Amino acid sequence: MQIDFHHAVTYVVARMAGFTHANANIVAYSAQYVDDSITDGFIEFGNGMRYRRFATAHPTKDIQNVTNNNENAQSWQPFHFLPGNAGQAADADTTGISYEDRLICLPDSPVAKAMMASVIATRNAPWGLHRLGLASHVFADTFAHQEFVGLNHSLNDVNDDIQTFSGEPLKRLPLPPVGHAKVDTYPDRPYLAWTYTKGNGKSVKRDNTEIFTTAATRMFEEFKRFQAGEATAVVPQIPEPDQKALAEMFSSLVTDKEKDRHDKWLEAIEAGHFSFGKAPLKYDGSGTDSWKSCALGQSYIEGLANRIKEATHDEVGISVNIKADNAGVFLESDYKRFHDAVRMHRHQMLTEVFPSFGLHIG
Repeated sequence: MQIDFHHAVTYVVARMAGFTHANANIVAYSAQYVDDSITDGFIEFGNGMRYRRFATAHPTKDIQNVTNNNENAQSWQPFHFLPGNAGQAADADTTGISYEDRLICLPDSPVAKAMMASVIATRNAPWGLHRLGLASHVFADTFAHQEFVGLNHSLNDVNDDIQTFSGEPLKRLPLPPVGHAKVDTYPDRPYLAWTYTKGNGKSVKRDNTEIFTTAATRMFEEFKRFQAGEATAVVPQIPEPDQKALAEMFSSLVTDKEKDRHDKWLEAIEAGHFSFGKAPLKYDGSGTDSWKSCALGQSYIEGLANRIKEATHDEVGISVNIKADNAGVFLESDYKRFHDAVRMHRHQMLTEVFPSFGLHIG
């Protein structure tokens, strides 16, 4: 999914679930920032303190996307293409299923539910809302990225028979089989109804509006469980008028430009289109109002060396260390709390959740 869902829809669903504007904003920003947090390396402060960031996505031109499945397993699988374990529970006998097939992303899988239970268990941490946001990104992507694997792998091969339900041909991209690269952003476009055939001959039919609406309704339930503090709590479903409003937005914004769709969502939120009323919402992932700039301060914003280093990294994926001087502001910032959540999430997924399903990613 793209910024229209990860930021705007996440905010809308959080408000529908009863979160305040301030808390929903943290959840939504964190959800989108999973795609935008592509810089890793140390932040070095003037007082000698250091803080290490871990990226949650690779830059598009990062050669490691193609050449290094070890790195892909650390980023794409815990944060974008959650392995579905072939839909099997943690205690199920999977001896008749190949390990590679168990890595295929599936919507709302037992692994996804276990991930959300892990998130709910840490809800009272200072970064609890930030982790909920980043996990909601992963959870939503299990719907959009179903049938693909977060690796450079033949399981991601597709034939050239991609088309809409009405028969309009869609182009298969001449890219390596990394995630859903060969089918462009078709899985991420909420209005698209399309079909394709996987390289192994399996035919896939997808109504993205239906898929996205289901993702939003399930996310609503997980948000309610987070509020209740119980992963198995019985919670209400999203009200039908709210579900209808979401589906109408998904189907009506017919453009492949994610920014245009995002802008329309922000306009609808500000105009009071949804049940929670009017609300101002914006997203700055890298500018002067971004979490990063607010956390690192003017010396970071004006530091030419920092900007050149990060621009280089964000283009090709070279790890960089940057300098900053206001450690006090940083320690209480949303930026640090997001990265604290990333560290905890990745650790728990790689060492607890995945292994409980017999999945050993790294």
